[in-house]
Amino acid sequence: MITIGTTATYLERPVRSHVELCDPDAVCEFLESTYGARLHLSLKGVARRRDKPLLTHTRTDAGPFAIDQVQIPAN
Repeated sequence: MITIGTTATYLERPVRSHVELCDPDAVCEFLESTYGARLHLSLKGVARRRDKPLLTHTRTDAGPFAIDQVQIPAN
């Protein structure tokens, strides 16, 4: 026989954050503070468009885990 407990586990609603950055220095600072690593990014060959950000970062934090989505322009 299997006994099923009656204790309910409380799960928080996921929290979503979204950041769009257009300044190359701000992109580097954001990635370093978010992931704790220094990254060297080069804009060589990337056609910058004023209507598109250099970095779009979306994070869905579900408590025990988080899902990050990072978009950067590329050729």
